[in-house]
Parts: sequence; C-alpha cells; structure tokens
Amino acid sequence: MSNSPSKGTAPVTGASRGIGAGYADLLAKRGYDLILVARSDGPLKALTASLARASGRHITPILADLNDKAGLAKVETELKNDPSITMLVNNAGTGSVAPMLDANIEKMEQMIARNITALTRLTYAAAPAFVGRGTGTIINIGSVLGISPERLGVGDSFNTVVGHESRISDKQSPTRLAPSFAAPLPAPDTPA
Repeated sequence: MSNSPSKGTAPVTGASRGIGAGYADLLAKRGYDLILVARSDGPLKALTASLARASGRHITPILADLNDKAGLAKVETELKNDPSITMLVNNAGTGSVAPMLDANIEKMEQMIARNITALTRLTYAAAPAFVGRGTGTIINIGSVLGISPERLGVGDSFNTVVGHESRISDKQSPTRLAPSFAAPLPAPDTPA
C-alpha cells in the first residue's frame, strides 16, 4: 500500500478498458483508492493487479454488468454504504451510429439502460452522501454526440447525460457537490 494518505475512494464504471481504465490510472496516481466496476472479468482483474502494483493504492474490483438489475444493485449498495467514497466516475456506456430505422431496438434498449438508467441510479446512490458530507465529485462521461447529435443522427442517450449533468448542477448549487461532464471525441477512422 502507498504511504501517502488517500484522497478518498473513487468508483469508476466501465473501468476495464479505454477511457475508464485511463481515469482509473490517473486517479490512482493522484492518490485515490479505487473501486473498479466492469463486466469483463479478465481485463478487470488485470487492471486491478496492475494499478495496485504501480500505485500502491487500495484497488477493489466489482464484476458487474450495469444492465443487470443485480449487478447494478451491487454497485448502488457500495455507493450508499462506503463512507470513504468521495468521487464517482460514471463511464460505462455504449453508442450507436446506426440510423434510427436501421437500429436494433433490443440493442437500443440496452444502450439506454446503460447510458441513462445506470448512470442515474448510481448518481442517486452517491449524491445524498456527498451532499450530507458537504463535498463530493461526480464525473459523467458522455459523448460529443450528446452535444451535437446531428453529426451522426444519434446521441439521444448521450444528450440525456448532458441534461442530467445540468440538473445536478442546478439542484445542488448550494452544496460542494462538484458535477462534471466529459465528452470525448469519437476516434477517427484509421486507414486500412
């Protein structure tokens, strides 16, 4: 374990790869203990071991699919019951570039459940404790499509993430709750 004091614990959803793994690495380097939430067991275990070794921080993995009610409930319970949590990174999410009439409705429902329902439930699980302590940070990762959905004709669920962020800011302004929204640009196409 690191000898430096912890800045608190930061759960990161969608943590096993990509942006989530990047946030986890950065937060561990900045002195946060982590709760890594992912649905892919192998990458989750590998990242947990790698970050614990490199940072000396306490890293807890939670294997959970946020589209599964039991998995989502497991993470919600952790957020409600762990007083060391000072930050939540809502990163788990998916997108679609299919035109609406070509989109698979079941896949769209899964996307909405992950991008909107899980994000909202986890925010509601964490926010009361943050407000009660007078401090806390919630980072919601969305997409540039939430700001400019007309670019690809999709983005409604990411647009909801942007709106959710505004509601947190408006309702919690007298507290020290710090909501943030990040909208990474889509990766450019790579030549074959």
